[in-house]
Amino acid sequence: MAAILTSECETEHVKSFEDIPGPPSPPFLGALVNHFPFGAFHGKTPPQIYEMCRQKYGDIYKERIFHFSFVHLFDPDDFETVFRADGKYPIREAFMTLTHYNKKYNGNVQGIITSQNETWQKLRSTFQQKMLRPKAVAAYFDEQSKVADELVEKISRTKCLNGIIEDLRSDLTKFATEGIGLVCFNKRFDLLLSKEENAEARQFLYSVRVIMETTHNEFRRLPFYKLFETPSYKEFVKAKIFVKEMANKYSKQALKEMEKRSKDGTEVNGENGDLIPYLMSKSSLTEEEVFKVISEFILVGVDTTSHHIAYMLYLLGTHPEVQEKLYEEMSRHIDNTLSIDNLQRMTYLKAVDKEVHRMLPVAGGTIRRLTQDINLRGYHIPAGTTIAVHWEQSMLDEVNFKDALSFKPERWLRENADRKEIHPFAAIPFGVGQRSCIGRRFAEQETFLAVVKILQSYEIEYVGEDLKLDYGVNVAPATKMRFQFTPRNPKD
Repeated sequence: MAAILTSECETEHVKSFEDIPGPPSPPFLGALVNHFPFGAFHGKTPPQIYEMCRQKYGDIYKERIFHFSFVHLFDPDDFETVFRADGKYPIREAFMTLTHYNKKYNGNVQGIITSQNETWQKLRSTFQQKMLRPKAVAAYFDEQSKVADELVEKISRTKCLNGIIEDLRSDLTKFATEGIGLVCFNKRFDLLLSKEENAEARQFLYSVRVIMETTHNEFRRLPFYKLFETPSYKEFVKAKIFVKEMANKYSKQALKEMEKRSKDGTEVNGENGDLIPYLMSKSSLTEEEVFKVISEFILVGVDTTSHHIAYMLYLLGTHPEVQEKLYEEMSRHIDNTLSIDNLQRMTYLKAVDKEVHRMLPVAGGTIRRLTQDINLRGYHIPAGTTIAVHWEQSMLDEVNFKDALSFKPERWLRENADRKEIHPFAAIPFGVGQRSCIGRRFAEQETFLAVVKILQSYEIEYVGEDLKLDYGVNVAPATKMRFQFTPRNPKD
């Protein structure tokens, strides 16, 4: 592994930053010209571009756009060097549209995903105390389980006579939204089975979609919104205002409910469905900071979870032998009731989940800005450099995983000797360290419940067209997710 540079003697044989190879970068626009019509990157997906450059320049290359330089990495050893150099305040660069909005419309109050330095640390540490503990996650198990039951019921009502649902993505988005409502507000939106159309819920789902699509596209378009409000940015602002108002409304309702319970002697500890009351009454965060972070959870927790569940069902639906093995494990561990204890004992379920993350990650990588000088592959990389860590490529690399393009959950089981050979930084879909995904345990519990409940009732088969992906801030399914559901009990 390359070492962090600490002295002059270490730099004697190190090449300069300017020596790092990369695609042609003419003055002003830089490598952006490669994306124009007739350019080398035009019409290609990000993975295709990264692989093209990797083949030509190696596991490290530099790309300049305007006056910014990006260093792209593909090797787990280099990932480790970058993350270990994070320092006290890791700087992650993403969600630029949201950051700009907060500066202009939100008094520059940033949330966990957009803040940096001391502000970020205060927010992160406050939420981490209550959101990363197993007890906090377990408090939502029963309600999340009920939502998963509703998802199965919605599937049974939606599927056609031949058992086919033409596109499952909408139902999975509603399921993930219900999960976020529970975590953030201890509230249900009744999106799955409600017979009456809820105008507020419909507007909420639309607003989340607008915000995520705008954010999703921020690496594809020039940031003209910083100069003037483009039509898409105006729509983004309207959506953000609605989500903020909704977050404020239900946050205050949650606080009032908790105040009533407190009079009866109920303790506010943030681990029993009372996250917002805890943050607003027991932490040092301002009301605006709480509302801001909660609105961020709504945004980043819906698409990421729903996409991952869709990918998991897709791979199970195209690999019946894996699905059957998972069902057999479920049958061994679940008696009459699914509990958090028997869910945690399902090692093959966890292995399937890890393998889905490896093959179809919702996030293809992350972006860091170095807080200190480091040495990567013989090149001096100065502090302040923006680093793109591409773990999607490392997770599909034969160097890191045997038979990398095959769906093999067994590779993650403890009894598999090859598991010890997997580099700890080769598959890190939730990130690493202090800026890793703070909602990981909630998302995993929600995913496990949805998949287990579905498989308890149905055998699933993916019958749609070949899966296509849409690359942006997240990796989204661009194909309709068409499944056939066959009841396991013929009487159903």
